[in-house]
Amino acid sequence: MADDRFRSYHDLAAVYSRGQHFDVSARTGLANASVLILAPHGGKIEIRTAEIAEATAAHDYSCYLFEAKLPKNNRKEMHVASELYDVPEALTAVTSAEVVVALHGRRDGGDTEKTWIGGLNQELSKRIGDTLNSGGFPVLFDPPNSKEYTRTTFAIAA
Repeated sequence: MADDRFRSYHDLAAVYSRGQHFDVSARTGLANASVLILAPHGGKIEIRTAEIAEATAAHDYSCYLFEAKLPKNNRKEMHVASELYDVPEALTAVTSAEVVVALHGRRDGGDTEKTWIGGLNQELSKRIGDTLNSGGFPVLFDPPNSKEYTRTTFAIAA
């Protein structure tokens, strides 16, 4: 995002402290460790994405969470753009996964009822989107910029 304060995790960690201002967690799934559910902007950056990632991964899939917890201005202060995202635990988790599903929030002022789905793995995106649609959750496939960053991306209205 153009108004992000930091362009890397290294820069962010030089100003803010892990455990006090943000938390990072990564765990390996018990049933299918090669599937990673990722919430790189959780906590108070993109609200509810960490909780959705954790519930989706359960104990079956691997899960990575970055959770910002400043009293205010988390989106500006703690957001590192996906294309610049370099938290070591995230890079390790993504490198060792065969399938990555990244959850993002969105505040674009558009249709807040639709979940945006895109990414490089079009077959998986379609399967997940069809499941959401059949469950009563409308989906917009291939939103702007969705193919640039991860193999499969969800953007949830926040």
